[in-house]
Amino acid sequence: MPTITQSSDEVQSISGHQISEYSPQEYPINDKKIDNEIVHKNNAKNVVIANPIILSREKNIFRTKIVFDLSHEFFFDHSLQHLPGLLLIEAARQFGTAISHQFFDVPFDSQFILHDLNKALN
Repeated sequence: MPTITQSSDEVQSISGHQISEYSPQEYPINDKKIDNEIVHKNNAKNVVIANPIILSREKNIFRTKIVFDLSHEFFFDHSLQHLPGLLLIEAARQFGTAISHQFFDVPFDSQFILHDLNKALN
């Protein structure tokens, strides 16, 4: 299953925190998809992230991988040379949901609304 990762050289900071100290080699993530119930999905084939890990509890920095199937009929219904934007948005939604449950003890019967999503391209 393909994964997309970004090296610490490409990403220098998150919300003002230096993340180069959290190398993927020191903080590896396996390619196994997270349980579908944690990200509020009925069908496991619609899960697009691996199990998140915590890099810094005091700074609330977490990491996951996008894990996807190129034969997924919704995200890859035609040949692409890039990751679809909807896949990235869904991965962000699942990531937020997962860390809310796993690291902040938000109850599983809670409902989530993704109200706003911003990305700065430098």
